[in-house]
Amino acid sequence: MKKARSITVILMLGLMLGLAIEKVQAEGETALIAYNTITGILEGNIWEYTTPVVLEQRLREFAPDRPCFLMGTTLNYYRIGELVGFGTVGRPEFYWCNPEYPYHCQPLQGEKLGVAALMVCDPEDRIELTVPAGVNLHQEIIRQLREKRIGLAVLAVEGTFREVGYSIAFQIEKKGIDPQNPSTFTAAYQDKGPVEWRLMGVLATDARFQPLLTYGGNPCHLHGKQKFGPVGGHVMKAIPEQVKAYAYPISHSEVNLADLVLEVVAANDQRIVLKASNRGLAHCDHIKVSVTLADGKSVAGARLSTLAPGEAEFLELRPSLPIQGTQVTFRIDPDGDILESNEANNTVVSLIK
Repeated sequence: MKKARSITVILMLGLMLGLAIEKVQAEGETALIAYNTITGILEGNIWEYTTPVVLEQRLREFAPDRPCFLMGTTLNYYRIGELVGFGTVGRPEFYWCNPEYPYHCQPLQGEKLGVAALMVCDPEDRIELTVPAGVNLHQEIIRQLREKRIGLAVLAVEGTFREVGYSIAFQIEKKGIDPQNPSTFTAAYQDKGPVEWRLMGVLATDARFQPLLTYGGNPCHLHGKQKFGPVGGHVMKAIPEQVKAYAYPISHSEVNLADLVLEVVAANDQRIVLKASNRGLAHCDHIKVSVTLADGKSVAGARLSTLAPGEAEFLELRPSLPIQGTQVTFRIDPDGDILESNEANNTVVSLIK
């Protein structure tokens, strides 16, 4: 059910705005390339991910001098950490904030990325924001960009702060988080000023975009780290002293998800041969396959470890009951555990002759 709600939001975005699932054009303008969604992973879509190698490949599509940013989470055996990234396409500085003591940011290497928003900015799109000392940074950014009628933008803020409140997620279970008990999935910290931080993130004031990029109804989502220190994470509160702040309105974006497909190669009373493939652009694992009769009785099943984008695997199963002369339903991801770009190709119903 959680997956159905999330995919409905994504499809609505694509239909209503023609932007959320649009393939990024690398030749110009600010772009956002997302894998999974914020709402998706917090609701338990933890069996879908991308990798740093994929992000490196995507960066090669852009000019090396373009500013780039990264936000999201890592995903290693239910162990979560926040993503923070700055730099340029040619020299990215990507980190993950480790939720284990001493809670330091470390260079991103081979970690799974449960959700990742890679943002590549066109310098010509940059809008400078004047942020007074002592204000609530999130609220001030929302106010200024609302006045400019900008509803979707990359954000970059750097300078001295009186206070930065940040958190590091440490666990997301398959059932999702409990938003009423944040201490069960995230740890909160405070960095009292004056301190120098670099922040980046996304503004999504349009409610149709918020499930993709933000959570809990807050349209301003920021991550960051100390400019000269080792700590960072999801920035919940920031009170600036003297900062430079910029917004880059987003012109192109895409949301990349898995797309699991099941094909029946052969089926009789002795054996069932299936081809499971991932036609999407995100990796996924813990992939369940089921074979049932019309009355719901299970006759075979399997679980695949991983399917990368474009990868396929053949399964040979032995039915536990006779299937010839009956109607059989073959399903991949029958319980809706994985958020997909296309749910219509998960099921094959066939009369076995």
